[in-house]
Amino acid sequence: MEGLFLTVSSERALRAVPAGSACAVILGHPLCPDRDAALNKTPAAVSRAVAAVHELGAQAIIATPPVVLPGDLDRLVSSLASAVDRGADGFEVSDLGLFRALKETFPDRTFVAGPMANVYNRRTLSAFLEKGCSAVCPSIEVPAAGLATLCAGGAPMMATVYGRPALAFGPYCLSRWLKDTAGRPGLVGERPDAERCRQDCPGLPEQEIRWEAGNAVLLGCGVVAKELYDLYQDLPLLWGMGVRRWRIEGLLAEDRAGEAAARFKAAWDALAAGKPLPPRQGLPQGCAGFLWGPAGRATDQSPQRKLRPPGGVGFVGGGAF
Repeated sequence: MEGLFLTVSSERALRAVPAGSACAVILGHPLCPDRDAALNKTPAAVSRAVAAVHELGAQAIIATPPVVLPGDLDRLVSSLASAVDRGADGFEVSDLGLFRALKETFPDRTFVAGPMANVYNRRTLSAFLEKGCSAVCPSIEVPAAGLATLCAGGAPMMATVYGRPALAFGPYCLSRWLKDTAGRPGLVGERPDAERCRQDCPGLPEQEIRWEAGNAVLLGCGVVAKELYDLYQDLPLLWGMGVRRWRIEGLLAEDRAGEAAARFKAAWDALAAGKPLPPRQGLPQGCAGFLWGPAGRATDQSPQRKLRPPGGVGFVGGGAF
């Protein structure tokens, strides 16, 4: 399976995706499931979303949580079974234990490893490929030379090329924690009640945090880049490496989801035909993040903004767990 992998977290964003632009649409919002109520709250909503993806000519892939706590595994597998019953074609996974459990339960489904699978080296890559992943997304922290190493031998790498990536995840809702402890320093360190989050949270808005010049926000259980991650002008390089799977993150303004899909599909078609990269035609520009390291692009004289992962215990991604 080669082409665009689009992540969407609302029915409106899904309706904006042009037919034929993607080979797969990743449904859901693992940072904060309550923010995508239209996609995953009811069986009927799941059925509608899956049917809409199939009408686009794409596979419907269900996003799964990147952090799976003890005791949650069986519950998750059971709940995800309903999506399979309603026609879902597969899952995007980050947690290796959840991946293995789902693969054993649904061996005929498609599996892709998402950006929070922490794939930095070929040994980790092999762990997902040997168990049957058809595409693997490396961490956005992997530079160009590292990506080339991972691609060696034709490995099915799925590079993140556009969007607002998650930089780290925790096992609890950070948005709820910040809201509940604001102005009450005695409660700092208390963990939000997970059941309360599931039952009564309407999906708290993004909350900017004071970190790296304010370029990150808290959203649910994740820390998310405020700026766009953008590898559009680097697509010829990725193509030359053999990267034929491009992932577009879903945390875009809903009216931008379809535009991004159209522009990157046009770029895919041009490169496949041996033609130059077409102009981006108004698509908002972001930064190249870690791809070129501290020096930035040799051909780009504009200041290089960096996406840096947070450190600290409790995060999966840029920090230690």
